[in-house]
Amino acid sequence: ILAVVVLGSIGWVMRSAIESTMRENLRSQLQTLLDVETAMLETWIKVQTANVSSQANTPTIRNHVYQLLDAVDPTVEQPVALPVLKLHALLQKDLAPAMSAGDYFGYFIADKSKRILSASATELIGQQDIPEYDAALTQAFEGNATITPPFASLTLMRDENGKLRTGVPTMFVCAPVRDASFQVVAVLAFRIRPD
Repeated sequence: ILAVVVLGSIGWVMRSAIESTMRENLRSQLQTLLDVETAMLETWIKVQTANVSSQANTPTIRNHVYQLLDAVDPTVEQPVALPVLKLHALLQKDLAPAMSAGDYFGYFIADKSKRILSASATELIGQQDIPEYDAALTQAFEGNATITPPFASLTLMRDENGKLRTGVPTMFVCAPVRDASFQVVAVLAFRIRPD
């Protein structure tokens, strides 16, 4: 009986020690994985914000945005004029290489009143104060490039099965567009697929 008690106690102590060691090893591995994933995500965010910031402040895009701001009065509901349609087309053409290279699949440009002046999804043009865009636009108008958390799309998009529908997970990376005196006059945002 004494031998059974002693062996049982030794077994229990050994089992506890092994469990503790395994738990500590697993904790250490998970912490390492978390640190690596966090660093990768932070790097990805820096790359995305740098890409869009760079595009937002190329002379060509800035010139198009200035013309768009001059052509569209955000306080008045007005039909889209021909010069504005040409600006939309020029913006899409000039942004296409960057969107293709960065694997972005849409864009929008908003003015200080948070009104969408140009967008790849034409149904967004003219909309204002969209709640899902508000926090990112506020950050960008404060001069900081930012990325939205994923949210359900407001416009028709293709889902993982290729079907057009709203509510598809989407996110945006937003950057300020600055004028010659370095003041933020608009925001350029590129759409990212969260996956």
